[in-house]
Amino acid sequence: MERLARGTHLLAFLCVLHSPPGQQGQVLCVARSVQGRDGPPVAGELDFELPPHATASGKLLLALAGQPLPHSTKAFTPHTLTAPAAWDAEAQAIRTQGHALSQDEWALGTSGLAVPLRGEGGMVLAALGLSLPTARMSARESLLRALHMAASEVGWTLGYRGEK
Repeated sequence: MERLARGTHLLAFLCVLHSPPGQQGQVLCVARSVQGRDGPPVAGELDFELPPHATASGKLLLALAGQPLPHSTKAFTPHTLTAPAAWDAEAQAIRTQGHALSQDEWALGTSGLAVPLRGEGGMVLAALGLSLPTARMSARESLLRALHMAASEVGWTLGYRGEK
């Protein structure tokens, strides 16, 4: 995560899906690094919740877990996904593509990319993501390659050997 942040000059983070009994999944950011940004390092802000329907990590984790759009989908911007039919299509695209993106959905001018971090047997353990200014989405493909490479490297150490 630190290497990814330094290499991209973006905020990198790790999120998990937490599903309390009887509740829909919550997306918790458990680690983040802004080592790649200008200014002093900021690390260790942990355990804050992200809106699952308005962030790339949240959408990725919900889609891969087969969960529906949360009942209380607040529109943070005019671009926030709030329609169940639109969610079904986006969730299918996320499962097919192996990554998720959000563009101006949680905050105008801010976008995100996320890929799954898998462990032994292919189990999705977390989402590895980047937060970036929307203007940098033109570099989406190279950023996704960097994310996939970082997730593959970590996944290998956790016993994930790829699709069979």
